[in-house]
Parts: sequence; C-alpha cells; structure tokens
Amino acid sequence: MLEVILLKMENLEVKKYYAVITGSITKKDDFLSSYSNLLPPKFQTFNLGFQGVVELPEALRDTLKIYLSLRLKNIISKISIGIGEVEFLRFPVGESDGEAFRFSGIGLNNKDAISIITSWTGINNEFQTEFSMLNSLIHFWSIEQMEAMRYYLDGKTQHEIAKILNITQSAVNQRLKTANYDVIEKMLDRYETIILATTEKKGRAFKSSVGDLPSLKRERRNYCERCRTIPKRLKWHHWDDNYTNLGIWVCDKCHFIVEETERNKNNKEYVPDERYILLKSLAEHDDLR
Repeated sequence: MLEVILLKMENLEVKKYYAVITGSITKKDDFLSSYSNLLPPKFQTFNLGFQGVVELPEALRDTLKIYLSLRLKNIISKISIGIGEVEFLRFPVGESDGEAFRFSGIGLNNKDAISIITSWTGINNEFQTEFSMLNSLIHFWSIEQMEAMRYYLDGKTQHEIAKILNITQSAVNQRLKTANYDVIEKMLDRYETIILATTEKKGRAFKSSVGDLPSLKRERRNYCERCRTIPKRLKWHHWDDNYTNLGIWVCDKCHFIVEETERNKNNKEYVPDERYILLKSLAEHDDLR
C-alpha cells in the first residue's frame, strides 16, 4: 500500500520502509470537537493526537499541509515524521508497530513544531539543520501567508489562489514571497531527493499492497496523464489499497482534483471529474498506454 519495498537482488532480502506521521494537539478551541476532516484519508485520530502512514517522498509536504490546515482552524500542533521499517501494519494504524512508528512518537519530544527521525544517522544530521530553518520560517507566518501557502502546497497556481481568496494575483505573489515559498520548495525537493536516493541505493524500489508481494506501477510518464502537461513533479495516484498497481501519473494540481473525486464518490450532489473517471476505467481494463 503505502510502503516502499526494497529488494536486494543478490540475496533477495526484502526491506520495507514507511513514512509515519504522528501529531500532538497542544491547543484547540473547545467548540471544535473533531478535526479529522483536516487530515489525509485513513488517518486515525485520538483525543489530542493523530497518526497515519503516507507516501515516503510526500511525507514532508503532507506534514506541512496538515500543520497549516490545523493552524488555520486555530489548532496548534506538533508533528513528527518517522521513517523506518515496520514489523506490523494494520488499519487503523493505532495497533501497528515498528521503528517508523517509534521514531515518529519519539520526535514529538522535540520542541519544534515539525521534526523528523529516520533510520539513518547521516540523514538525521542533515535534516536537523534543514528542519531548524523550516521551523524558523513557519513560526513567523501570518494567517494570510499560511492561507496562500496551504493552497500552494496543493499545487494551485497563483491565479487560482487569488480566485479562492478573492484577492489579486499580485497580493498572492506578495504573500508567497514573504513566506519564502521558494525556500520551502527547495527544502521539499531536497527532502525527496535524499529519501529516494537513500532507499533506491539499497535496492530497487516498488510500491506494494498490504501483502508481502510487490505490485508494480506502470512505467513512469514524463507528463500528467490527466491534463497532459509536463510538470516539475509527478505523483502516482491509486484508488484501491489492495491493488496499488492500478493508478495514474498526475501533477500536483490534478492529484488534488482526483483525490477530491475519490473523497466525494458517494456524494450524489458532487460532480465527478469525467477525465479522471475515464482514465480510471482505462487503467482497470489495462488499456492505458
């Protein structure tokens, strides 16, 4: 499902690395009884905390999105990313166990709003410096900057953010610039590069279902299969956790659209994205080329 399977071809040793996000709520309004709608799908919530498993390369971006979503609802949180192996995984994740879960829990002892612990000492040392800078930046963001950054992290353009917030595009640009969005993007790219380089160096990386056998994704495209643009980054979107080989390659913007379609598939009033429904059907019939 969400794990990366690393195969050492010389001895067929299988390793699975996961990214676990654990959060602790330090302050929230009394009238806000639930905040689960602000979290990614399949996250488990507790009285004053939450936990979930996310894609390894997207863990930092997802963490920032969670932090901002909560903060914009006047919920202050500490969030920790743990990256490592998992001995036992089931959903809800509260009954799971492994070093990724333990690292994620230990990270909450850090005084910073966002922290990370991985299986690799050298990477931890580098991330300690970068996350210190990250926490310094987000600490001084205004509500207006947080709003703009939250939509930016979803892959929305400045023009789209301006329409949502009912402000000018130049105002959006100013908010993003003063929030140092370009520095944040470089941090996200650096995080993804380090994590992928470290895991791929140990073997070939596969996506897998909850079982032990890897299920291969289709060959990576250099374009988004929904909008046909050539973006800086692509995501593998799948809709069935038991068959993660069934999916499509999409850009950040289209990933948000298809996730919304899946989230509202049982809502009769919601108009689904027709292009996504077509691509989904083609993928399920092995007719995407």
